[in-house]
Amino acid sequence: MSQRILVVEDSATQAMALSALLEEQGYEVDHAESAEGALARVGTCAYDVILTDVVMPGINGYELCRRLKELTQSLDTPVVLLTSLNHPLDIVRGLECGADNYVTKPYDPEHLLARVRNVVDRPKLRRNVRASMGVNVAFLGTTFSITADKEQILDLFISSVEDVVRTNQLLRDSQQQLASAQAQLESYATRMAYQARVSSEKYAGLMANAHDAILVLDDAGTIVEANVRALDLLGCDFASVQGRSLSDFAREDQRPALAGLSRLRSEDRTAVDALWFEHSSGRSTCCSLAASRSVVGDRGLVLVVLHDVTQRRRDQEELARSAERLRLALDAAQMATWEWDVPSDELHWSSSHSWPGFGPNPGIDERWTLEACLALVHPDDLERVRATMLAMTESAAPQEIEFRLEAGAHEIRWIYVKGRGVSAPDGGTRPSRVVGVMLDVTRQRGLEAQLQQSQKMEAVGQLAGGVAHDFNNMLTAILSYGQLAFDDLPEGATRNDVGEIVNAAQRAAALTRQLLAFSRQQVLRPQDLDLNATIANIESMLRRLIVESIQVETRLAPGLWTVRADPGQVEQVLMNLAVNARDAMGDSGTLVVETSNHVVASGISNADRDVPAGEYVVMAVSDTGCGIDPALRQRIFEPFFTTKPPGQGTGLGLATIYGIVKQSGGHIILHSEMGVGTTFRIFLPRADAAEGAAPEESPADEPSAGGLTKGSALILLAEDDADLRAVAIRVLRQAGYDVVETNDGEQALRSIERLGDAIQLIVSDVVMPQLTGPELARTLRERGVKAPLLLMSGYTSDSAIQNGVLLRGVSYLEKPFTPEMLTRRVREALDGAGRESRRSA
Repeated sequence: MSQRILVVEDSATQAMALSALLEEQGYEVDHAESAEGALARVGTCAYDVILTDVVMPGINGYELCRRLKELTQSLDTPVVLLTSLNHPLDIVRGLECGADNYVTKPYDPEHLLARVRNVVDRPKLRRNVRASMGVNVAFLGTTFSITADKEQILDLFISSVEDVVRTNQLLRDSQQQLASAQAQLESYATRMAYQARVSSEKYAGLMANAHDAILVLDDAGTIVEANVRALDLLGCDFASVQGRSLSDFAREDQRPALAGLSRLRSEDRTAVDALWFEHSSGRSTCCSLAASRSVVGDRGLVLVVLHDVTQRRRDQEELARSAERLRLALDAAQMATWEWDVPSDELHWSSSHSWPGFGPNPGIDERWTLEACLALVHPDDLERVRATMLAMTESAAPQEIEFRLEAGAHEIRWIYVKGRGVSAPDGGTRPSRVVGVMLDVTRQRGLEAQLQQSQKMEAVGQLAGGVAHDFNNMLTAILSYGQLAFDDLPEGATRNDVGEIVNAAQRAAALTRQLLAFSRQQVLRPQDLDLNATIANIESMLRRLIVESIQVETRLAPGLWTVRADPGQVEQVLMNLAVNARDAMGDSGTLVVETSNHVVASGISNADRDVPAGEYVVMAVSDTGCGIDPALRQRIFEPFFTTKPPGQGTGLGLATIYGIVKQSGGHIILHSEMGVGTTFRIFLPRADAAEGAAPEESPADEPSAGGLTKGSALILLAEDDADLRAVAIRVLRQAGYDVVETNDGEQALRSIERLGDAIQLIVSDVVMPQLTGPELARTLRERGVKAPLLLMSGYTSDSAIQNGVLLRGVSYLEKPFTPEMLTRRVREALDGAGRESRRSA
């Protein structure tokens, strides 16, 4: 049968620990939280041992033991006191109250169990000799009456001796442990002192060598410590910063950000990305700030670390400026960057302006996928675009393509796209996104078409000019021989036939002038010109060209600026436009010729022509005719292109106009609406804004019948065409001049060196082998030859003519010419040289 133990303990924790210890040894354990509870339990249950704490609220352990010994049912029940033995009287009081034994706290479990077994194993012995002794004991000034048996006193004495021995042993052990601990403490103190010294040296070294500025502030926010980098940053010594607030060194507008440093609580941290501090020299430094508060002893300190981010800040600002410049450049170029995230199939654009077909802010206002974009591609280009985009997702090699977008109703835009794949972050071989740029190249496509058209016209012009050169030589011979024959023949049918030959040659000469006009290879005689006066001079002629049922209106702006142009060529432009307008209107309509001053501030872009910024005089010719088909507008200035029925147009009219305008430094813009009419606007530069204009020449002589201008002088003729040279020699000798003939420039130079000042006039073709006419003119001037020079040509570039004509004493004769034109111009050249010689004298 198991033995039953009552534990009296007001501490639930200690009661549970003691109960668990006893139950592990097979005892049945009951628990009472107070002496009153223990007395109640003893009345209902018999126990083999009662373990009671001494210190309890209400009835203490001594009084409980006394009462238990007075009760019959618990008289023989051993009572063991749980005491801390804080005083020697504890043992005496235990004897006095009749306790059988005691266990000192804190107790060793094995010691407690041994005491319990001891008091449980000998209950009968104590019961047989109960109350065999009674004694009064005076202890520490107090008298105690003790009634106990010898065994009980012996148990208490042995227990006391055991506790004393155990306590002594524990004391010795403690002393040894204390000595060991003291040695360890001294060793630890030595190590700590060393570590403190090392830490102090490390701290000082770190503070001194730290790349960042480090300051220590007290709770008032004043500086108590600063490293070398902090002093360098502020430009002060420590005496100048100690005791001052950190905000004293910050730029005034930055100080509010530092106000919170003094309000930091323990373990609090704060950070500021950018603060500007003023150096004593006046320069500013931008720093990031990190601060934390700690308590050292009884003192609160704030550690502040300042990292110089001035260069990073400047780099960020420069990066932002670069990004802004890139954005502005992209916007100015009407270019956008784009990115396609392949896994999510989302496309985004950087552009802030509208793109054809996409609307404003593409990729921002709405979600775009590749298929949604491909839906806008022209069907003929769709497969090429799809294949190019697929190629971008398969490799990082750049891909580019130009294609058409259907931007709206009847609007097609050309788009250039270039992009490349970007590898996935996980190192995959296939790109996970594609980036690139896109550009609307519709205008560039138009310019390319213009360039091709210009190159085609240039090629045709070169061909026409070459043909005109040889043809003009032949026409000169035909006109000259015809005119000579006409003058020598008597009245009659043969003379009339020769006259018709001359007239036909003159019409052919007019055709060659048209060829040279559209190829911009004719020689202009520009002068300061009032377009209003020019228009007024030929207004009556315009009205004769136009049928009476067509109304002609002129709207001439007052105060019109002067232009520098060839009046004859301007008249030709106006006449050709009037004839075209008449043909477009048929039997009725209105032809309007108007002028105005116009300032082009930033350039005009037209579907097929551009006008750069500048000051212009605009001559506009408008009609109310049928208009020009949009499909034909790109070709109307081509030579030999005409919409008129066969036999009713040469196709040179508008080509001639275009050549004259461009050769005069001007621009032409067309506006036409089907069924409404057409307007040609010609922009001629204002005279004082024109550059490189040729000096004014006398009006060109027209071929006409008449006598030769007579004279006498020695003339050197340089002409490589044998037929033209022969007829020119005949005409000049017939007019009374002596002629030395040469067939190229080099031969002419040798003749001039041989004859010297005897030569009074040099007549030379412009285009010759060995040495051209302008080159001959420059060589003669360099050698000091004073004889005047008359250049002849039916075709040459502007630069070749200008290089010769601009030289003093050089005049020009345009092929084809008649005998009287040649002799008249020779006489003018000789007379001009004579006047110049007299002025020099």
